[in-house]
Amino acid sequence: MKKIIINGICLIGDELISGKGLVFSDKIEGLLALDELPEDAELIDARGAYVLPGFIDIHVHGMGGYDTMDATKEALDTLSTEMVKHGVTSFLATTVTHELEKVKKAIDNVRMHRKGVQGAKCHGIHLEGPFINPLKKGAHDEKFILTPDADVFKDDADVIRLVTYAPELDPEGTMLEWSKATGIKLSLGHSNASYAQAMDAFKKGVHSVTHIFNAMTGLHHREPGVVGAAFNADVYTELIADDIHVNPVLYQTLFKQKGNKRLMLITDCMCAGGMPAGKYSLGTLNVVVDHEKATLEDGTLAGSILTLNHALKHFVKHSEEPLGSVMSMMGENQAELLDMKGIGQLKKGFYADIVLMNESFEVLQTYVNGEPKLRS
Repeated sequence: MKKIIINGICLIGDELISGKGLVFSDKIEGLLALDELPEDAELIDARGAYVLPGFIDIHVHGMGGYDTMDATKEALDTLSTEMVKHGVTSFLATTVTHELEKVKKAIDNVRMHRKGVQGAKCHGIHLEGPFINPLKKGAHDEKFILTPDADVFKDDADVIRLVTYAPELDPEGTMLEWSKATGIKLSLGHSNASYAQAMDAFKKGVHSVTHIFNAMTGLHHREPGVVGAAFNADVYTELIADDIHVNPVLYQTLFKQKGNKRLMLITDCMCAGGMPAGKYSLGTLNVVVDHEKATLEDGTLAGSILTLNHALKHFVKHSEEPLGSVMSMMGENQAELLDMKGIGQLKKGFYADIVLMNESFEVLQTYVNGEPKLRS
């Protein structure tokens, strides 16, 4: 049965439009004037809420007490159902550096169960590690870090969509060759690359940057590092907007430098997202979680407990940009980076992945392929 959302503020492109009805079934059918709406449809009163495209999180490890690395159907489904509470309708289950056998098991689990999840759609794997630089390992276990070698995951191109790696450790460009052969996208991260090395990687085909500013060479006036290269190159750039990983005064700088078509908000959330403060784990490492952040015992940040609607709230507040200008960072850019067809925008013919959100950035309703997954 068709559904129509009325009395909402709909985001079409970068424009917020009131006074019309959004018609959808499993796909978007159009935004129509109120006197043009079909009669044989279920009416959904948005009560003045924003009607937005479903959010896409391409970098999320876990939530609700479960992690991608648990490699169970229950873990993947819990991650999926928890995220729709925060407006996420599509995601990449993200791994950490671990024993190769365990990483493979996590990949196999996503291969086997991603189509059966009950909430947000799982589009595959973001492989974060093991091909990272030990000097910028962050919250990854150094003993499992490997030199970049595409052959390690040659049988997993059907599931892996994105790989974070350190290109300075792959001078022969084997990962770039693999990327071009398979369509898997590469993201520069956990890297000690110089500015020149990073720019060379971008020119040769690296597509994006993983959590800008974190676990990479910083911006210095004599060696601009990965951050400087990210600023100057036309590549997609992840940001953890929890006001902890990056000082929020830089959100405005990032927006001015990268624009709304290259920035992507992510959570980097680990299993403690949505859970009480306490002790958890990320891969093999112990993590201490309070009500704001997750850290290793030595104080190193270990992912986050951020939700994507709160990332949006933080970014809008500190960047001072209007909601319509930044919404492309919540899904449209992610979909374009990863060639995810039919999601990320409220366009006719796109899947009806829809979020209703109030002015306080609280998610009220979430629809995935037109089906209600959250109704408050």
